[in-house]
Amino acid sequence: MLAASPRHALLEVSFFAGLVGFALVLAAQTSRHWLRSVAIALTVAAAIYALRTITVYLAILIAGDPLKLPEPFTGFTNRRFFNQYQIWTLSLTAVPFLLTSIRPARLRHGFVALAVVWWTLLFASGSRGALLAVIAGLLATRWLLGPATNPVLTRLILAAAAGFGLYLVAFDLIPWLIGIESFLATARYADFGSPGRIALWSAALEQIRADPLFGIGPMHLAWVPSAYAAHPHNSVLQLAAEWGLPCTALILSAMVLAARAWTRHCRAQLTNSPQDSLPEILLTLSLSMGLAYSLFSGIIVMPLSQLLFALVAAAMLYRFRPARKNELRRWPLQVLGLAVAIGLPVLAAPDIIERYQKDMLLPDPTIQTRGPRFWQIGGIPHK
Repeated sequence: MLAASPRHALLEVSFFAGLVGFALVLAAQTSRHWLRSVAIALTVAAAIYALRTITVYLAILIAGDPLKLPEPFTGFTNRRFFNQYQIWTLSLTAVPFLLTSIRPARLRHGFVALAVVWWTLLFASGSRGALLAVIAGLLATRWLLGPATNPVLTRLILAAAAGFGLYLVAFDLIPWLIGIESFLATARYADFGSPGRIALWSAALEQIRADPLFGIGPMHLAWVPSAYAAHPHNSVLQLAAEWGLPCTALILSAMVLAARAWTRHCRAQLTNSPQDSLPEILLTLSLSMGLAYSLFSGIIVMPLSQLLFALVAAAMLYRFRPARKNELRRWPLQVLGLAVAIGLPVLAAPDIIERYQKDMLLPDPTIQTRGPRFWQIGGIPHK
């Protein structure tokens, strides 16, 4: 309520409340097969996107056009949004690849090929933050869950190595052989400088100093004038700047307590039923990579990534709670759902109407911040 635009602050709060409700409803499912259905759906989606990307790649080679970024990545306004989607799904889409019980063998070979291509696209995207997040996620999972994770993590690393080899062949060797210009994203990995992020982090620190107690308000880094982005590409700095240091400390403390409880659950599962502990390992890896990437990217900002974050959280909560305790009180969820169902449309209506009335791709003098946040042009108008 103290924010410069209380409506936009409440809009972000209500959206987060909806994500929490979504996660709780999924976690309360009594069906034993919903997690398997989610893994299948994510795998099919990854296969469709991989096929689409391969088709674009082949079309570029046949036409003899230069093979440069953002091609062959399509369907996202920025390939970093693809990286956010991929970080959450990288381990979950590997479920069929890791299950030795899948028959016939040709089907399993197809899942292995998909896992390798999915890693290839990660290397081809040239995202240093995503690569660091993968490394951090693998190390964190091994550290938290112990040596029992070695077989799973080793196979994932082998798939990553195969993906890197395929990336070198597809984006370096083949273009060289047929004589077309190509990019090699590995050149970016040697450059660890990121002046844009450093500038955004410095701007976020300035806002923390301006109001360390309550913050400047949810979504309100989109209010601060900026020609680059409406968020700092760092989840901790974003929470501290917008929600205040006390709230950030509470969130981080809750995360530490949850991590301790989840680790105890996973270690017990690995000891008592190692053959059924694959979901625990992959969910730990997915969340670890997602949280690590949130320190370099707007993974808690973009809608698709937020939804996948809530999906992973729901799956972890479901696995953590015994089936007999998965029943939640219905009336709090109904109240929350009703509040979100009313609040989101009412709070978003003025912006939706404005975007119908004029072309928001054109510069708007009332928007001081450029870059995506809630909308494609995510700045909050200064009116």
